[in-house]
Amino acid sequence: MFAGALAPHKGVNVLLEAWSGPRNRPPLVLAGIGRFDTPSSFPHGVIVAEDVAREEVLRAWGPLPCNGISLAEALRPWRRER
Repeated sequence: MFAGALAPHKGVNVLLEAWSGPRNRPPLVLAGIGRFDTPSSFPHGVIVAEDVAREEVLRAWGPLPCNGISLAEALRPWRRER
């Protein structure tokens, strides 16, 4: 999971490049604030939740081991279909 501004200055482009290398990779979840330089498209397997407040990211991330839901499910209200 990546949480932060969805932009090159936060390394999103480097993360996407590194993530696209392995063949058997898990989904990549990006949660954060979109900006003018946020990529307009993402590779298949990348789940993007935009304009998620910090508190919501922490709430979604924190309880996952206990309640059995996936991070993608927890961030569904902010997910933008790609």
